[in-house]
Amino acid sequence: MNRKFFNSFIVILILILSVGCGFLYDALFTRHRLREYPRQYNDTVIACYYDYGVPVSVIYADVKIASDYNSGLVSDNGRIGLMQLTRDEYDALAAELGIATDSGLLFEPKTNLNIGTYKLSKLYEKYENWSTVYAALYIGESEVDSWLSDPANLGEDGSLVSIPDEDTEKFVKNFEKTVEIYRDLYESAN
Repeated sequence: MNRKFFNSFIVILILILSVGCGFLYDALFTRHRLREYPRQYNDTVIACYYDYGVPVSVIYADVKIASDYNSGLVSDNGRIGLMQLTRDEYDALAAELGIATDSGLLFEPKTNLNIGTYKLSKLYEKYENWSTVYAALYIGESEVDSWLSDPANLGEDGSLVSIPDEDTEKFVKNFEKTVEIYRDLYESAN
């Protein structure tokens, strides 16, 4: 009788420890993910979501991928700030919005997020598909437009299903994965 009790106790103890370790691992993994995929400039991002309808997870993914939250970043190809905009993009989009076109404002997070999110909304309005938007961010609209003109790249619904450029395809998959991580970390908690 005591032996049965002892064996049952050990089994229950092992189960409790296993479940506890699982919860601990999950908590530590989530904590690590929250540090790795931060959510900065939240008020501005939420305002951009309301202004342009771009999902919050898409905005955060763009910032994470483009600059890793470095508002002072200037890339080798001259892209600037959180969402890595060119001066020409900024001038054109800011003019459309009636915003001052002082290029120094590209480094200012609120302005960069506003113009960058507006750019995303315009791309989505044009392509009506987020994966196609991500491809256009990486390789440019003219290249994506040429892919869309080739029926071999299109699905039955007319959307881009085949990306002929391997680097662009990797970028799109990474962007989609990053959007999903942000969605899982923050949107499901609300």
